[in-house]
Amino acid sequence: MSYFTIWHIAVLICAILIFILILLLMYLNKDKIKNFYVLIGLTLLIISMGSYTIMISLDDKLKTAVISDVSTQRVYINETIVFKGNIRNTSKI
Repeated sequence: MSYFTIWHIAVLICAILIFILILLLMYLNKDKIKNFYVLIGLTLLIISMGSYTIMISLDDKLKTAVISDVSTQRVYINETIVFKGNIRNTSKI
């Protein structure tokens, strides 16, 4: 199972398509735009920040973890407590 779900891939594809569309529209009006390369950089920055925000919110909604079989053990030499257990993803996707 990979880290990205189908929803993550859909967000990435939409972001790339939006960037290409904006880039194409800006290229067609290149003569009217003074700072063409600055606008490309700003567009890329805004789209990547929006995609990152959507990815983080998708992770919060789609991935839920449950800890099971938790056990503790004390190590007296360095006075620490060691927790052992299993983590499972319980979401449907």
